[in-house]
Amino acid sequence: MPADSNTENGVYYGTNDYGSLPRRCAAIAIDLIVLVMLWFLIAWIWSFFADLPGLDRMAKYTWLSIAFVSPSYFWCCLFASYIYMTVVKASRLRSVGYRVTDLKVVNLKGVRPSVFQMTWRFILLVFGPIDLIADLIWLGGDDNRQTIRDKIAATYVIRSHAAPMGAGVIVRRKYFLLGWSFIFQEVSRSRMENNA
Repeated sequence: MPADSNTENGVYYGTNDYGSLPRRCAAIAIDLIVLVMLWFLIAWIWSFFADLPGLDRMAKYTWLSIAFVSPSYFWCCLFASYIYMTVVKASRLRSVGYRVTDLKVVNLKGVRPSVFQMTWRFILLVFGPIDLIADLIWLGGDDNRQTIRDKIAATYVIRSHAAPMGAGVIVRRKYFLLGWSFIFQEVSRSRMENNA
């Protein structure tokens, strides 16, 4: 039966094509190390341009602590993290963690996600309401190996050379989790594949 002209179609992948829990954890750890190194680099550069205290205070506080007490340093690090976790991660370059673990992020149509979708993923990672542990636990039981952030942003994390296994209509499904009610977009699979 042909799909209605008002419906959108998406793709889905084989189980082994999605980013597994160990790969995703390794990518998170590597990207966290990269971000911490980036924050230290920003702090070091910041020490040259910040309004430095007198020599007596410099003896007491290092260049690192001067940067850490500056609110503008925090916003600079947040912006750098945002660029790395959204623009770089979704680009062909990908984040270091995704390159090492051979992963990439795509939308439900199998193409590069928009900056808006990646921004959603970043906001949900940094500000919640779901923490990273609950997110990773959810990933272990999901057919598409999506975290809750991926479900909300309508993205998949897949192996970099994965090809779609099939296509289906993008539908909206209700989920209830920890007292929250969510409506997620998902790609419906054919009945024959669901029975297999």
